[in-house]
Amino acid sequence: MKIWNSRQMYSVMTCHSMHLTHQINDVEWSPFTSTIFGCVTDNGKIEIWDLSRQSVDPIIDIKPNEGATLSRKSIKFSRSSQVVAVGDNDFGIDIYRMFNLEHVQVKHMFRFNINILF
Repeated sequence: MKIWNSRQMYSVMTCHSMHLTHQINDVEWSPFTSTIFGCVTDNGKIEIWDLSRQSVDPIIDIKPNEGATLSRKSIKFSRSSQVVAVGDNDFGIDIYRMFNLEHVQVKHMFRFNINILF
């Protein structure tokens, strides 16, 4: 991922997870802290980054379950609470509760599943 300043012709920073080999499908900044953003990848990974700490690896790296074939397609931070929602290619939504997100390192995430049936 490259971070750009709209007034410059080159990227300001490049963030690349050391073990990331699949494409990134979505990225979103945290509404609470300007240095935190999250991304999701084609192989099902969820990464939460804090640029105030480091740009080499994410502070949280959630790998898919072994044998899982779901591709993560979207990530969205809640505007009213410390929650992030992640959508996949099978219309599933995982909801994660994050602790200590505001201006400090994210330390914990808990997962809730929501499945949409048609």
